[in-house]
Order: sequence, then C-alpha cells, then structure tokens
Amino acid sequence: MKRKQHKFIICFAIAGISTASLLAPLSTQGASILVNGDFESPTLQPVNSYSAYQLPTGWSGSTLGIFNVGPSGWTPRSASYPAPQSGNQYVDLGSGAGYSLSQAFTISSAGNYDLTWYDNTAVIQGGTPNSLYSVEVVDASQNTVAAGVFNAQHQGTWTLESLDFNLAAGNYTLEFLSQPTDIGTLLDNVSLVDPPAVPETTSTLGLTAIALWGLGMLKRKLA
Repeated sequence: MKRKQHKFIICFAIAGISTASLLAPLSTQGASILVNGDFESPTLQPVNSYSAYQLPTGWSGSTLGIFNVGPSGWTPRSASYPAPQSGNQYVDLGSGAGYSLSQAFTISSAGNYDLTWYDNTAVIQGGTPNSLYSVEVVDASQNTVAAGVFNAQHQGTWTLESLDFNLAAGNYTLEFLSQPTDIGTLLDNVSLVDPPAVPETTSTLGLTAIALWGLGMLKRKLA
C-alpha cells in the first residue's frame, strides 16, 4: 500500500513540475504596426541599382531614393554602399535640410511601444563624415510624443537604434528628418511593436509550490 502511495506522490509531483514548466512565462511580440518597414516595395531591378527620389510604398516625404544592393555591397563610384540589413533594399534619407520620410499609423490599444530601426552610411575614402538626422513621433494634434537626434556614421556597419514611449489609442505620425550634414543617412528595417507580453505567473508559482510539497511529503515518508 505504501509503495502505491509513493508512486502516486511521485507522479503528482512530476506532473506539477511539468505543468509549471509549460506555463512558464513566454515572451511574445506582435508584428510591426508600420507598413513596408524594410523598404522592399517597390522592387528595384536589377540588383545593385538606385532609384533617385523614389519613395517606398506606404511612406511619404522626400528622400534621395531607394537602393537595391546585393549581399557583397556595391561601389558605383567613389562610395561603397553596404549590403542591406534586411531583405534587398534600403532608403537613402538624404544629407541636407528638407529631406524626410514619414508614415501615419493608428494605435488601437494604449501602452508602451518600441520603435526600432537600423542606420548606416556609405563608406567614402578620406574621412568619417557625420550623418545627422532626427526622429519624431507626433500625435494627431502635432504634439511631440517622442523625439531624438542620431548620427548614422558607422563606417558601413548597420547599427540598431531605438525609442521607447507610451501611446494612447489614436492616430500618430512617425517622421525621419535629415539634418544639414556631410553624407546621406541610410535607413533599413524600421519597426514599431508593443513590447513582449508576459503571461500571469500566479498559476505557475502555485503549481510549482504544490509539486515541491509533494516531493517534501515523499521525503518524509521515506525517512
């Protein structure tokens, strides 16, 4: 009879630990709210080509254009352009006042949101010029929700940039704005998502406690 009780307690404890493991917090993150954040549309042909003043689908503003660059990079003249950070294309924001890239979006649920993107510049001989630009998120009343100034001069290495901010439900606009600077800012893989959701852990802790209690009872009976 005791052997059956021991088997029951062991199975009960193992089941509790296994269930608690399955219910452990998992990080889940939704798809980007923005459209065409990797600038793959419209598609340029052939590989290693440039469309001057072309705007990506879903975006507005005025940029120097879109690059389609192969995995080995591209050196059309005196500048060497890097391979894309994501996909096959990226956008050249420009290097003077007046160039911009913006997209309107809608938030349905209030919360904290993460804006991420990658910036870079072409590599040119004879120096490391600056590539300054600003990023701003404004609401429907043109109130600034988040803003920052960045320097994309990374010598051909794509660098992750980010802004975190709280948004209420409503309509907003994201804008990248070039500054008077030395060399054009390259942008790729722009994404806006809510942070990973963490499920409630109360049930997990409860199951773990019950499982440990079962193991404790077994230890006392075997002592």
